[in-house]
Amino acid sequence: MKKSKKLALIYIFDLLKRHTDEDHPLTIQEIERMMETMDEYDLDMERKAVSRNVRMLIDEGVVESYGGKRGCFFSDRQFEPSELRLLIHSVLCNPSVPKEYTRDLVDRLMDLGGTYFDPGIDVMRMSDDWNKTDNKEIFLNLDLITQAVRSAKMVEFEYHRYEADMKMHKSSDHIASPYLYFMRNQTYYMVAFSETYKDLVFYRLDHIKNMKVLDKKKRPLKSIPGYEGEIDLKYISGNLPYMYSDKPETIVLKAKRSAIDQIVSKFGKDLIIQEDGKDSSMVTVAIKSSPQAMEYWAKQNLDQVEVVTPIALREKIRASLEEGLKKYSSDGAKKSQSKTQTKTQTKRQTKTESESQMKTEKKTQTKKR
Repeated sequence: MKKSKKLALIYIFDLLKRHTDEDHPLTIQEIERMMETMDEYDLDMERKAVSRNVRMLIDEGVVESYGGKRGCFFSDRQFEPSELRLLIHSVLCNPSVPKEYTRDLVDRLMDLGGTYFDPGIDVMRMSDDWNKTDNKEIFLNLDLITQAVRSAKMVEFEYHRYEADMKMHKSSDHIASPYLYFMRNQTYYMVAFSETYKDLVFYRLDHIKNMKVLDKKKRPLKSIPGYEGEIDLKYISGNLPYMYSDKPETIVLKAKRSAIDQIVSKFGKDLIIQEDGKDSSMVTVAIKSSPQAMEYWAKQNLDQVEVVTPIALREKIRASLEEGLKKYSSDGAKKSQSKTQTKTQTKRQTKTESESQMKTEKKTQTKKR
């Protein structure tokens, strides 16, 4: 069934947007033929009518003409190819976007670039390779948090965690007052006052399910000690890199000069660096950070940094390392191996005794017969 010619201008606009760019223009004759033969248009038009509609689009500034027989092309794209690639890559590598939604979002972004847009990647292979969340409610969570913040209401939800079967299972119920959400380490977090913990908590959105907005006024942010003003995301980013919610303290490190780049990348630029007068390859760094976050990071970078103060944190790291050394010491390995051998021998002995008993029972039955 042929489509109405009243929609000709819309169809020609769509055709040029989808199938042309600066390097791939179409002539009036080619547009006429495509409008008639392509299923999504299926419209017979005279060449003069095509030319008249194209001229209208040129006058509106959304189509440019090379003049003569060189044709015209759609020129009013919202994004440059490099910008679209950046957006597509962001969707692909964002673990908070479920795999099922990744392909749909990437397809829609690619449509903005037209037929000849090259994303520079094998989309399907890349989207299957990334470690994506299994929680399909994350976009709904974003909407509900926005709604709750705008209406100053509390939210109720289930918090889920992965278990040994590699599936998410409900671990607890929560009621909280949400203030904002943001992304850190490629993960969305909701900043909210927890009625369970009676403190400000950073909830991972990809672990939240069955969220609903309650008809209860949320707790005002200014009523929470230490948060009388706005939440400082720069402060959170630099001082709470792993989203632990303990109170930041001033921490002094002795670090290799080569570690400065890692320190700035993880904790930001709000720090003090002093030269080591005795060793030019070493520096002293003072940082305001969560002690729990620093403990986690310092143990990952033992060959690069040493926590000097606070003493309590230094001792906690030392105790943790001593406990770990016991597990990986040769004696520990021997004990573990000995336990394994003992279990194996016990199983073999049990099996042998069982087999011997079965043979005896068979002989007894044979004699009776």
